Amino acid sequence: MSSLIICSNNSVPYQGYNTANDDKHIEEFIPEDIYVTTLARRLVEICIDLTVCFLLALLGTITNILTIIVFAKQKFKDSVAVSMTAISIWDLVKCSGFALQRLSGPVSLWDQAKAESWANISMVVFTYYTCFATYVSIVLAAYVAVERSLCVSIPFKIKWLITRKSSFIICVVISFVVFGWFSVMFCVFDIAWVYSNHYNRTIAIYVNSEFFYHYKQPVFLFYNLSGIILPVVCFVIIVISTCVVIYHLRKSSRFRAGSAQSHKSESQSRKSKLC
Repeated sequence: MSSLIICSNNSVPYQGYNTANDDKHIEEFIPEDIYVTTLARRLVEICIDLTVCFLLALLGTITNILTIIVFAKQKFKDSVAVSMTAISIWDLVKCSGFALQRLSGPVSLWDQAKAESWANISMVVFTYYTCFATYVSIVLAAYVAVERSLCVSIPFKIKWLITRKSSFIICVVISFVVFGWFSVMFCVFDIAWVYSNHYNRTIAIYVNSEFFYHYKQPVFLFYNLSGIILPVVCFVIIVISTCVVIYHLRKSSRFRAGSAQSHKSESQSRKSKLC
């Protein structure tokens, strides 16, 4: 958010511990120009966040749409295609959220007040939205890694064990459980509309909600632990599954090499007998 002081003739209630009945003016944090000036910070934000990241998010949105179209044209031949499509869908959700969050850059070209409101609203909505979509993609990637390792280790049993239908059900369950697991964080902030002297009009800002002050410690402890443990567990699962795949591929490679060598020696012995 840009540097400004927000005040209102009708003060916005700022509810916290022992302040439920007190009305306070909401003031914007204004950083001091110590190491980086406000102008330099704004230029970096425009160049990197609002331009480069916005273009990368658009590129990711387009490529994921193309990936989903390719899998759809192939009619989802196996369970792996279904799970990979699920990952592409959540990556599409994530990239579109990133792009929408950075629409404040183009909007600021014709209305800076609306851009400020959109930046504040998207900060509440899309920051956690894209983060939770990333967690879903991580868990789905771990599931795909396990699925591939089973396809390599027990290829005949896994075909009837994990079908396209069962893979679809597993992906849907993972999506709902993981996204719902973190969705409590959407209750941490509230959107308030206040008058800004800087823009001479009403804009949207985000403030900590009453839920935040009541359940701050357990909610953030839960969120931080889940955000650390879940990716680590998924990473370990992916590494173990990859090691299993490598082991079975090397084992089958040695078997094929031994079979080829024995076949070659048998053919040479037959030729020597004929001679």
